[in-house]
Amino acid sequence: MAPSELCVRGDLTIDYGQRLVSVAGEPVRLTAIEYDFLRELSIHAGRVLTHQHLLQRVWGKTQTATPQVIRTHLNRLRRKLGEDAENPKYVFAEPRVGYRMARPNARNRLLGAAGNDGPAQTTSPCEHGGGWLFIPQAGRGAWTATLL
Repeated sequence: MAPSELCVRGDLTIDYGQRLVSVAGEPVRLTAIEYDFLRELSIHAGRVLTHQHLLQRVWGKTQTATPQVIRTHLNRLRRKLGEDAENPKYVFAEPRVGYRMARPNARNRLLGAAGNDGPAQTTSPCEHGGGWLFIPQAGRGAWTATLL
């Protein structure tokens, strides 16, 4: 399934159509490998991707690579995104298994810059081709989320 055109994760925005990444509105220059690594994690948000999966999908079957290659590129990517490995915001390590990007929770996607009383809106869940539609439930302080 093709990902949505945009993936928003806090301050991080990935524009799949333009192959652009920004943090807090500032463009981030990534190498092709760094972009592919981030894209692979984002379209599988919420799932742990094994070292083997990442090596095949990002580096390709013909490339000889080890988990150390992944760690090296991840360290560079984290620096560029302004992320601290000890307190990650975007990419989380699963020791001796691989890496994952957190699935955005519905409340964070909805609030964004609009604040607590913002209108329902559609945003990308990153791993699906559609977006989410959030509809407030009258008088209940709750929201219904529907995948488009």
